[in-house]
Amino acid sequence: MLKITKLALASLLCLNAPIVAQAGSDECCLPSCIDYSVLGGFDDFLDSGCTDGCCDCGPEWEFSASLLYLTRSDTGDHTLVTDANGPVVSGSDFDFDYSTGYELSGKRTWCDNFISTRFFAIDSLTARDSTLIAGGGGVFNTTPVTPFGADDVDSVYGSNLYSMEVNFGRVIAPESEVFVGVRTMQLSETMNLGFSTPDVFIVNSDVDNYLYGLQAGGNSTFFQTGRFSVEGAGAAGLYWNNASSTVLAAQPPTGATFGGTAGDSEDMVTFSLEAALKGKYQINRSVSLFAGYQLQFLSGVALAPDQLGRTGNLAVLPTAPVATTVDSSSLFYHGFNFGLEATF
Repeated sequence: MLKITKLALASLLCLNAPIVAQAGSDECCLPSCIDYSVLGGFDDFLDSGCTDGCCDCGPEWEFSASLLYLTRSDTGDHTLVTDANGPVVSGSDFDFDYSTGYELSGKRTWCDNFISTRFFAIDSLTARDSTLIAGGGGVFNTTPVTPFGADDVDSVYGSNLYSMEVNFGRVIAPESEVFVGVRTMQLSETMNLGFSTPDVFIVNSDVDNYLYGLQAGGNSTFFQTGRFSVEGAGAAGLYWNNASSTVLAAQPPTGATFGGTAGDSEDMVTFSLEAALKGKYQINRSVSLFAGYQLQFLSGVALAPDQLGRTGNLAVLPTAPVATTVDSSSLFYHGFNFGLEATF
């Protein structure tokens, strides 16, 4: 009679908790997973929703929030400004410091399937450079070059990255998952070159990349001892990128010799690759702390410094159009994350 009572209760639990499923199957795990001869095993089942052996059970809901601490690569050794002694400002002069961002994610699991979403933002990654100009003047490396007169230049380069994704996945092993999904990203950059003496003027390069595409990836727990575990994840994606570029020069009205503006947009294909590794400590059944390292690589995106070489002579009247085309390159973001995960 006791075994029949246990069987009835366990059947009711399986009907009302579909996530208690046998690994690799959508069927109820009751017939093959519960050891009815061991009272402790059934007690574990009643207590946690899982038996102690062959069920790939887990929480139905999972949420996490993390603080990102990332930097990004430079744009390579593209010469932007030259004086009598040679290159003055190059893309490799901009060394980005680490900057904070944030990431939010959610996941809903049923049986061996799940749907997940994630959003992250890296705002205001900034690099600065200041230098003197020999001979009181030089040229911008536009095509053709743009001559100017000045004794110094202060440069600021900012980069922002935003990402939103929705994935559909499946559990393929007790500690491994695969997924496919849709993802959109926005990469926006601004480079400002400010010249002070003897004439004040600026040159700005602004780019926006709007990416829409598909990705596939997976994650797995490959080490666990007690409450501590190590997890790895990765994804690759292919995107349609609508990239736009604007380069302009501006000078006060008195004696102004600069005022050209160049703008263009282009559709291109972008490839992304992402990898992450994190260690997680489970405080209790529902709450965990984690910390890790992550990398985001993008190839086929427009970057602000690269556009100057595609731009015509900027020493023209403001109403005169300046020819330009959009150039593409690659970059990667990398750094650390620290966060909290809640499951139920």
